[in-house]
Amino acid sequence: ATTTTIARAGASAQQTTASGGALHAGIAGSIQEEQIVVFASDDCDSDRLVLSFGSQTRETVNLCGSTAQTFEAAIEALPGVGDVHVSREDLVTLAGSSGHAWSVTFLSSMGDMSSFIVDLDQVNNGKDASDRSGPGSGATYVTEFLRGKANEFIIEPKKASGAIVRDVTASDGMAGRDEFFTELWSSDSSVIDGSHDWYSDGDVAVYNPVRYEEQVVFVPDSFTGSFQLTMDTSPSKAKGRLGGYAATTTDLEAGESLTDLLLENALSSLANIGKVVVSSSTTSADEVGDGTAYTVTFVAVLGELPLLFASDSAIIVSRDA
Repeated sequence: ATTTTIARAGASAQQTTASGGALHAGIAGSIQEEQIVVFASDDCDSDRLVLSFGSQTRETVNLCGSTAQTFEAAIEALPGVGDVHVSREDLVTLAGSSGHAWSVTFLSSMGDMSSFIVDLDQVNNGKDASDRSGPGSGATYVTEFLRGKANEFIIEPKKASGAIVRDVTASDGMAGRDEFFTELWSSDSSVIDGSHDWYSDGDVAVYNPVRYEEQVVFVPDSFTGSFQLTMDTSPSKAKGRLGGYAATTTDLEAGESLTDLLLENALSSLANIGKVVVSSSTTSADEVGDGTAYTVTFVAVLGELPLLFASDSAIIVSRDA
């Protein structure tokens, strides 16, 4: 497949690239991902099946013993799941415990999907198909029965310098207005480097907006003094990067003096983060009381990042759901 691109002003057709398996080996249609969730329990009040999806923190209600319809509605409410179809079958574990197996087929989201995550701290005596339960047991409540695969590739607009064209640099109302087309060309198998014949037109590419990593730094009103924030992108860290390392801000003084701009400049000075945007709001958290929540949006480094780490445990950092 060869690609023709019409990029927004500032992008270079010569520098714009494309990546994805469909450029090398196409498939007929797409393969819908299917995951199976198993859970056996004779007491769904104490044995709780609570799910999250991928790296998201939002969780479902207790789904132990739930019907297929209830299970489907609950997981569709999780960010990133989309439309799914759920069917339920009875489950008997190796030792004879009874439960259910829910088969989840992704309908609207294509490709290899993230896995559903079971909150192991709430399963109590809830068992998997091999009668294992809880943290440290090696229990497997979720399996990928069929890996999803989409006949697609990603178009990556770049400037003449090779720098990535980002949504954040687009004028108001212009993000997603670029149009990209594909054409399929063919050649005899004996042709290694030569003429190719037009075979068919492809389609207009679907625009997928950039999803920026967002983390929330919560500073309680009861906290006084200074603290530091560290971003450690070392390869050994979860969501770390090759060639990554730890970088720490200068001291940040809590209170009214900690403005959005001050925190933004402090974090943006870290070489392994680059530019961030910070906005704050006064909030109340049941467990820690009133305080200020600073939402940090990473606009220079794309993709998931490790959580920022505060030098004082009173400062809570979480991933924005």
